[in-house]
Amino acid sequence: MDVKSQTSKVKRSAGYTMIELLISVAIFMFLATITAFGFRGVGQANSLRQAAAELVANLRRAQTLAQTGATVTLCRGLVPVKLCSSSTDCGGGFCDDVRVPKNGYGVVLGSSPPSTTYLLYAELSDPADDYQVDTDVIINQGTMTMTKDTSISGATALAMLFKPPRGEAQTSSGGALTSHTYCVKHSALPSLARKVTVLGSGQIQEESDSSCSP
Repeated sequence: MDVKSQTSKVKRSAGYTMIELLISVAIFMFLATITAFGFRGVGQANSLRQAAAELVANLRRAQTLAQTGATVTLCRGLVPVKLCSSSTDCGGGFCDDVRVPKNGYGVVLGSSPPSTTYLLYAELSDPADDYQVDTDVIINQGTMTMTKDTSISGATALAMLFKPPRGEAQTSSGGALTSHTYCVKHSALPSLARKVTVLGSGQIQEESDSSCSP
């Protein structure tokens, strides 16, 4: 075989190798893109489940506070009411108004639904009268922010309570409650939702429900 023929074969071989390389790179980029979108979807679904799990945990926190008769300490005679740990928190007044919220502890959405925050509060009004800024108080570390890109919607009433000492659920005005539903959704996953249901007995359930409607 002469040198010219061998050179031609080498060139053809090199050309085929370059084409194969380009095709391989294109396939790799395509698969990488598909994988990235897949992982993103998994991450969003996990964020949705996490947001629902955190809501359940905080509902149970409010329920436990009601069941154990947890107290709140307030500045004496201050309106609106204010939590305190010392007289310094009361502007020189007295930090000695210790109360067991007769109507328990509750959860209220931070804004009209869908909301990205919700609050745990002590219902100090007697009788209970929904959530009132002047007479009720947000408990310590009771302001909750939803996981990124998730939101919560509740029933028409934005608040509900757990009544001591057994922790049954009731309306925010103290009335009987059959059940209360929260829908947790992710902005990038409109066809998915997690439903959190609080029964009147105080039982809390959480499940996947794409048709969730408060």
